[in-house]
Amino acid sequence: METERDSSRIRTQVSTEGEGRTQITGTGKGRNVPLESTVKSQRRPSAIVDLPSKISRVVRTKRGMWTLLGLAVLVAAFAAAYTVDLAVHSGQVMPGVSVGGTEVGGLRFETAGGRLESRAAQVNSRAIPVRVENANFEIVPSEAGMGLDSARAVDEARSTGRHGLPWTRAYEWMQARIFGRNIDWEVEVDGKTARTFLRSLDFPGHSDVVEPTVAWEDLEPVVTPPAVGRQIHVDRALTLLRERIIDAGDGSGEGGRLELPSGIIRPRYDETDAQAAAEKAKAEWLSSPITVTLLGASMELTPEDVTEFLGSRADREGFRVVVDETALAENLPDHLPDGVGTPAVDASYRIENGASVVVPGSEGIGCCAKGSGVALERALSATDPSRRVVQLRETRLLPEKTAEELAEFGPLTRLSTFTTRHPAGGARVENIHKLADIMQGVVLMPGETFSINDHIGPRTKAKGWKVAKVIEDGVYAQSPGGGISQFATTLYNAVYWAGLHVDEHTPHSIYISRYPRGREATLGYPKPDLVFTNTSPGPVLIWPSYSASSITVELWGLSDGRVVEALPQTLSRQGVCRIVKDTRVIRWPDGREETDRYTTYYRPEGRSC
Repeated sequence: METERDSSRIRTQVSTEGEGRTQITGTGKGRNVPLESTVKSQRRPSAIVDLPSKISRVVRTKRGMWTLLGLAVLVAAFAAAYTVDLAVHSGQVMPGVSVGGTEVGGLRFETAGGRLESRAAQVNSRAIPVRVENANFEIVPSEAGMGLDSARAVDEARSTGRHGLPWTRAYEWMQARIFGRNIDWEVEVDGKTARTFLRSLDFPGHSDVVEPTVAWEDLEPVVTPPAVGRQIHVDRALTLLRERIIDAGDGSGEGGRLELPSGIIRPRYDETDAQAAAEKAKAEWLSSPITVTLLGASMELTPEDVTEFLGSRADREGFRVVVDETALAENLPDHLPDGVGTPAVDASYRIENGASVVVPGSEGIGCCAKGSGVALERALSATDPSRRVVQLRETRLLPEKTAEELAEFGPLTRLSTFTTRHPAGGARVENIHKLADIMQGVVLMPGETFSINDHIGPRTKAKGWKVAKVIEDGVYAQSPGGGISQFATTLYNAVYWAGLHVDEHTPHSIYISRYPRGREATLGYPKPDLVFTNTSPGPVLIWPSYSASSITVELWGLSDGRVVEALPQTLSRQGVCRIVKDTRVIRWPDGREETDRYTTYYRPEGRSC
């Protein structure tokens, strides 16, 4: 750097002005001498000027190195401790972990799972006292479709410190080790079961909300109006029950009786909505016939036939007429040609050498695969008659009773037997034998109700029933199926002496000497009928047998020790009619007793009482 000097000593002062330029001012004897020079900013200043900053930088670098070194040591120690802890507790829940206050830290996975499952089972089986308006109930969570979710709790306890991002695992491990980590219980709810259960609580004033429905008569819609209901507010009630179940899981106290909210529930839709949907369906779906193909068979269904499959649906999507798949499965087979499809066969029993043997059932093939209703709706919506064609897919038909289910009850014993006699030969005997063959092997599960008319349907010549003598309106006549009332009378007496519940029976109006007086049953279609319920603890097998001149019905099942006694009958007269009063008493080993009273009126043919 060149400068202009005088004889005096020059002192230099350096200052920076802006970027890239340096202003140097010289001070001489009695005057200031400006000295300007352009200097690049990145040029190193003199060693003397820069010495303090160099020393500072060195100090700062060494401090940073020590800091980083210290952090590295801590991280390495943390990682080593974490790794060692994982290894030491392999197959175990990390120490310090609990679920809803239940300690599981340090336990083997299986032991921790068992402890949590046991706790959940204890809470889920304990009744919660609740009140709805003025009625008290007890709700067992497991029976109401809700309860502590032990599977989720076990999974979360096992995964603490082991799953997720590295820093998440490390944080969970450190939290559990230093402070302890408590995992909150969660409640698992089967929404459909829980809602159905809560809506079924029958408190005073309770009533179901009823949406409008649509039925059909001669292609005309018949709308049933809606009705308001008074029910539990399900969503709010579920929230309260969840909180109470979690409290029980945490052991924070049972609390008092829980008040569940209730009130008026209004239907979503009214008669106007239903009528509009029905008129739309009538105009589109019932305008012309439709061709349906199933199992290789085609059939043309009239609009009247289609109404057999129609129902209505009211939900968040709106009110609409729909094809009811249950009705479709029940009614469409009636329109199929004979021999199309294979019905499912229920498991049953047969009697061999005086003992019961389980007979396996079998699957069938028939109407209709899931989604058939939607497919039929699409075809019904077609305005072009040539497009009103649909092919439905068949489905497997499963038996309602399986061999495994029956085998669980063990062998059956004979509960009762009864025999009536008749002259050999003739159409009526053929009908009796036909019905006996149909009924042999029928099994009623506990609580199941049986109707002869529901089981065999109307008696017609087309179905193979012979024309024989019957009693109609108090006089003798001829009709297909004549004579089967003798089978009904025989079955009625077997039911009577087995002590099963008789729901419906009608004696003959004319006395017939081959039947027990006052203990008989006649049949017609759809009425009169013989209906009874299996009130025994196991299945009941109907096992008829016959000879040329007699019909016998045996009932097999599981005995609960009940004893049946028939008290002496009382006889009286009312004009030309005779009145028989019959009393049956059933007694159980525990002292329970049931009395059934039946009254029969007999009149001469063509007369009235």
